[in-house]
Amino acid sequence: MPRISVMAGASVEAWPAPEERLTGILARGPLARSAGDYPGSMPETLRTLTAALHREEDWYIARCLEVDVASQGHTIDEALANLAEAVELYLEEVDDPAGHITATPLVTSFHLPAA
Repeated sequence: MPRISVMAGASVEAWPAPEERLTGILARGPLARSAGDYPGSMPETLRTLTAALHREEDWYIARCLEVDVASQGHTIDEALANLAEAVELYLEEVDDPAGHITATPLVTSFHLPAA
């Protein structure tokens, strides 16, 4: 079962060299800084969610099993990337993101008698 990761916060794991920081700041403007531009910023946290995919004609449909969100793409990677973005945007908009994420369901297979 494919899994997706949704990021929250800003990373400080690889603090860029001063000239790289300056280039980034100049490219965005001196006041357009993200939380990751500062040492000691909140580190990124990753949450791993589960995606179920199926194909409909030329599209792969990806559905997050913990959050009621789905997306699509022409490839599996594109569908998963679109789903990760859709879930992240959805969770940014709701009042209580943790309350909108359910436990990962048990996903298994079963057999039917041959017809």
